[in-house]
Amino acid sequence: MTKLNDMNTALNCFEKVIALKPKCSEAHFYKGFILDQKNRFAEAIVCYDRVIQIKPDDEAYFNKGYNLDEFKDYFGAIEC
Repeated sequence: MTKLNDMNTALNCFEKVIALKPKCSEAHFYKGFILDQKNRFAEAIVCYDRVIQIKPDDEAYFNKGYNLDEFKDYFGAIEC
C-alpha cells in the first residue's frame, strides 16, 4: 500500500467516526491533518474550525494558522 492509499484509508475512517460521533474533536483534528498533508488546505481549515467549536485546542489554532498562511492570509494566520 502506498502512503497516499494509507492517507485515503485513514481519511475514510475519520469521516466514518465523524458520521457516528459528530462532536468527536479528535476525529475532526486528524481529518484536518490528513487534508493538510494532501494540500487540501480549505477543507483542513473547516476541520480545524470544527475542533475549535467543539473544544478549543492550541494545536487546532496552530494548524489552522499554518493553512491560512498557505492561502497568504497572513493576518488570519497571525490571529490564530
